[in-house]
Amino acid sequence: MLGAATLCGAEYFPLQPGNEWTYRSETGGTTTTIRVGTTPLATQDGRLFHRVIGYTAQPLWVRAGQDSNLYFYDEESGQDRLLTNFSSEFTAEFRNCTATGKPERDGVISYRSSCADAGLEREVYQANIGMVERTEQSIAGPKTMKLIAAKVGQWTLGGQDGSLFQVQLARKDAATLTVTMRLNAGPAPFRVVFPTGQTYDVELRDPDGELVWRWSEGQAFIQVQREVEVTDAGLRYSVDIPLALQLPRPWKDGVYKVEAWLTTGPSGREFAGSARITL
Repeated sequence: MLGAATLCGAEYFPLQPGNEWTYRSETGGTTTTIRVGTTPLATQDGRLFHRVIGYTAQPLWVRAGQDSNLYFYDEESGQDRLLTNFSSEFTAEFRNCTATGKPERDGVISYRSSCADAGLEREVYQANIGMVERTEQSIAGPKTMKLIAAKVGQWTLGGQDGSLFQVQLARKDAATLTVTMRLNAGPAPFRVVFPTGQTYDVELRDPDGELVWRWSEGQAFIQVQREVEVTDAGLRYSVDIPLALQLPRPWKDGVYKVEAWLTTGPSGREFAGSARITL
């Protein structure tokens, strides 16, 4: 189910009963969940809809068409109406404010909203997994929610800490900090695509948020697309950060932040995480 999929036949929002996706805000840390009900609705002409809660402003009966687009059941007319189109521009109903969705590339949809300080801006979907990222506009600025855990069919995606991608820090010695990145997966293998020879990147930021060190700085990577299979063992990478760096300004005492990500997916950092350490 989690194998690589092309646009034709790709299931960008799997609707098996009991599916569930949990997202966390990048800024405030709040979480939200989208759930698929366990009891479907069958119409007399054979259409099968599933109750989806949390995807739109109100619960809807939703089905995936043969074109992979999402349709909801209009209870007044008994007809299907388009909810999300992954290939053509569409009117996005049941979102905050009137919005128009426009697919940019496989699994990525940008939105234009009628409200200046509210409404959807962008959604990112991964075939056979579901929506992995959603950005909404607010008075305080853009708010991005990213997938941290999911139950899709018989597979559970997420580590023991509830995240798909884990970042851990450890002091290797007095002058070295070791960063460990792990992408967790279920028992079914699936593939991730890297557009170049670069697999990951790591940044170290000081207590003021200023960039201190980036792993890829000064490196060159072969410009060849690659696919890597993620088995039940997941993917694991380690990077050492040298702490004896000659900086243009003195080191600051306080909490430093390490950001790490895999350079895959439409955004180039589909799986990302961070950790903090006092230096």
